[in-house]
Amino acid sequence: MRLPLLLLLTVLSLFSATASHAAKKPAPPTRVVTELSDGWRFQFGDAPEAVKTAAFNDSTWERVSVPHTWNRVGEYALTRSPATNNKQGIGWYRLSYDAKPMAKGRRMYIDFAAVGNITDVWINGAHVGQHKGAFTRFRFDVTPHWKPGAQNLIVVRADNSKPAIGSSTEHVIPLAGDFFIHGGIYRGVQLIEANDVGIDLLDFGGPGVYVELGEFAMVVGHNDPGGFLIYNKTRLRNLSSKPRTIDYLSIVRDPQGQIVAKGEREKFLLKPGSTDALLGEQKISSPAIWDGLSSQKMYSITVEIREHGKLIDSTTQSFGIRDFKFDPNTGFTLNGKPLKLKGVSRHQDKLGKGYALSREDHAEDMAIIKEMGANSVRHAHYQHADEWSDEADKAGMIVWAEVPYVTTPSFRGGEGSPELFANAEQQTRELIRQNYNHPSIVMWSVGNEVDASALFGISKEPVQPRKLLDHMAKIAREEDPSRPTVFADCCEDVRSPVAGLEGQVQGEKLAGATDLIGYNRYYGWYYPQPLKAAEQLAAQMDKFHIKHPTLPISISEYGAGGATTQHSDNVLTGYVNATGRPQPEEYESWVHEQSWPVIAKRDYIWGSYVWNMFDFASDLRNEGDAVDINTKGLVSFDRKVKKDAFYYYKAQWNPEPMIHITGKRYANRAYSVMDVKAYANTERASLSI
Repeated sequence: MRLPLLLLLTVLSLFSATASHAAKKPAPPTRVVTELSDGWRFQFGDAPEAVKTAAFNDSTWERVSVPHTWNRVGEYALTRSPATNNKQGIGWYRLSYDAKPMAKGRRMYIDFAAVGNITDVWINGAHVGQHKGAFTRFRFDVTPHWKPGAQNLIVVRADNSKPAIGSSTEHVIPLAGDFFIHGGIYRGVQLIEANDVGIDLLDFGGPGVYVELGEFAMVVGHNDPGGFLIYNKTRLRNLSSKPRTIDYLSIVRDPQGQIVAKGEREKFLLKPGSTDALLGEQKISSPAIWDGLSSQKMYSITVEIREHGKLIDSTTQSFGIRDFKFDPNTGFTLNGKPLKLKGVSRHQDKLGKGYALSREDHAEDMAIIKEMGANSVRHAHYQHADEWSDEADKAGMIVWAEVPYVTTPSFRGGEGSPELFANAEQQTRELIRQNYNHPSIVMWSVGNEVDASALFGISKEPVQPRKLLDHMAKIAREEDPSRPTVFADCCEDVRSPVAGLEGQVQGEKLAGATDLIGYNRYYGWYYPQPLKAAEQLAAQMDKFHIKHPTLPISISEYGAGGATTQHSDNVLTGYVNATGRPQPEEYESWVHEQSWPVIAKRDYIWGSYVWNMFDFASDLRNEGDAVDINTKGLVSFDRKVKKDAFYYYKAQWNPEPMIHITGKRYANRAYSVMDVKAYANTERASLSI
């Protein structure tokens, strides 16, 4: 069955001032966007009530710029040094901002791209809002408390307290996970000045403008078999005290910038204090296709709102046109062509920077992934930055996007609290509305290892993860019927290794809760008889395919730890510790050598995702040659070292001719004789000594 294409268009202003808050460039009369990057004061820990007022003296606080995080987690060392900062709790930020005058009928919003984890904001001493969730964008309308033409005080309280019974984050997903949530304003902050009538800026942090690309035009009676219909949906809000009549215009441009479609609507009435939606239809003839690595052709759409002939709001964004489907037997198809998804998972942190990444950091990560030859990326285990999803669109990656429902819905047993259900629903709607425009995203993941609490005994009482999984899948389908839902399973048919829980398996059946499924399976690493990795992986995946014949199946995680300073002459007989030390680099390569051929020959496995592309921070870890780092990356945490396993996949996935001799970091050897091993994708290779 063909899945319709639906693209959500992220709101972008026609004007964006990239200078500090002290200066702005001339702006059109629609929106004025100002980056709040510099001039912040920061302190970790408790603060008196007066911290929210202008009278408070913050001169002794640290001067910082955002993006910023107070955490620094992960070192290539055997013990933590004083450089580590894994403190979780409350951090305070203060910024004094000299505002320019604002015309009557204008409003001011403050926009946070993400803050870890619970955020409270005060403007001039007044609390303007709270947001719960570390990974999604949110906006507050601060107009009632804003002082145009005067100095304004912005105070932010960021709380990344460790989730536990009774903690502030007990009902905010994720409750657990093998990754560290960094605290602070780790993505950008903006002020947005806009008219009191226009495109809705309070729509779950999203754009308020949505475009659905329907089936081929011939299906609905048009004569052009190469055409697409575009169904426009623009959410509007009237924050004024009187009815307003507006006119609407949408303009679609092709990849060369030429206008290919327009849509108009005149005299649309908005009641005071109300929201409404405008619907429209346009057609694109002979569309250029976004086709993964083969072609990344992008269209743009501009939506203009006018009142009495005057432009009062406008937004422009890019989108792509593509068709895809998943089949339980033949796998993934993009634009009618079979495409095996050769993927990697990626966390959003980097050594020394944590979550506070720059646009250049995102671009560097994508360049490394492209060099290896991957065509798909899993956003583990939460919403990633807009800049990263933009990189995926430009690179032609197929993306698995994810909501942070991880490990368990409750520490107390049962199905989880009403507060947690509400938070999970909020974060699901935010993920989808904020990212719907990206053609690279083809699925919404609503969970990762949600049955792991049964495996590891996180709760003393039985946990029931299925109800929340079902609820989030339902919300995702409501928000976007064009993309399938998926989740990553850890524990179907897996027995617990934890003392007192030996032999137990997950209690609830989870397969079938979503349209697709991924299996996190670490054969050769965590399970018994690791040297039978290939045999075990093949047998288990074939069993799942027979067990769930109508369910499209993937491998959402697989891999092994690899320490670049620990080595072995014979990985089949040497000692390896999956949860400690050592973790020889050669063994990581061996596990991937066993796994990929099994995946490659099975068409029903629509995709696979190496765990992980990069080493990442986890203060649960003390293993390999690192502390507070999960060492399963194909590339080091600082991106400086590409491990041998990286080149194994480059030889398998990237058609550019290459050869890589392995073991070059193994300099101090125990024996005078060695085997020389290389990865290559050429027909012949020779060795000269």
